[in-house]
Amino acid sequence: MDRPSSSFLSGPDNYALAPFLDLLNHRPDVQVKAGFNRTTGCYEVRSISGVQRYHQAFINYGCHDNQRLLLEYGFVSSCNPHSVIYVEEDLLCELLRGDESLEEKMKFLRENRFLQNLTLSDEGPSWRLLTALRLLSPPRMPRQRWRTLLLGQMVSDEEEQRSVQTAKTLCEHLLRETRRSLQEISHLLQQSERPVREQLQVVGSLRREERCILGNCLEVLKSALEI
Repeated sequence: MDRPSSSFLSGPDNYALAPFLDLLNHRPDVQVKAGFNRTTGCYEVRSISGVQRYHQAFINYGCHDNQRLLLEYGFVSSCNPHSVIYVEEDLLCELLRGDESLEEKMKFLRENRFLQNLTLSDEGPSWRLLTALRLLSPPRMPRQRWRTLLLGQMVSDEEEQRSVQTAKTLCEHLLRETRRSLQEISHLLQQSERPVREQLQVVGSLRREERCILGNCLEVLKSALEI
């Protein structure tokens, strides 16, 4: 069964019915091989590293960040190396709304499919996000440079500093929003019944992870501005 993907979960979204796999939990550091064995006529899941006797057998659902795990499976994974924070188009427009050429730039990025999968991680902005910010950060860049910029053209030190500063402003905004959300979750936890509390605790775990990622990302950006 197919359904439309959300703006930050691009790509085909397919479902398969495999009830037995529901008994195996996910761990991002586990490596497995899975597939249909034509010889045995069975679907087999094999652990590459092995499983100790009497220990729980884990599988790997894929390289999913915690936001995707929560949306599709209803849980988050601690110490998930794939965790990122998605940056939406609307947020970029909000932060850069004073730029008269913003609408034209956003249209160009949209036409070139450069407004999808823009992310922040512990290591800083993704290449796609930083490239988009190089174009979006004022002052206006000559239009003849736009396409070559998306192809990886180098920018001046001054232009790079402006894009990093924009990324820092973006990160600070998201960090404030995340802290505000955590305060709201804390308030709701005091008023909610147990089933709702359990759901809020999972969302709270995701938000705390986002706070940590944004904090680390902010330090990376501050260091880049000091160079």
